[in-house]
Amino acid sequence: MIFAKIVSFNVGVELGQILALIPIVFIISKWKAFKSYTTFYQTVNWFLVIAGIGLFIFQMYGYFSH
Repeated sequence: MIFAKIVSFNVGVELGQILALIPIVFIISKWKAFKSYTTFYQTVNWFLVIAGIGLFIFQMYGYFSH
């Protein structure tokens, strides 16, 4: 019984992600034709790199401080 609930929850989460990604992919694919997309793309990529480095430092600090 609990297994069915866990599977149902996970299937629901995955379907929700797919339904959220469909319009996002559509919008971004249409946006690629405009010049502003390059600025957006580069800014978001740099933000993700900096966030990843920050999260790595945060995790390593927590790992070595305990």
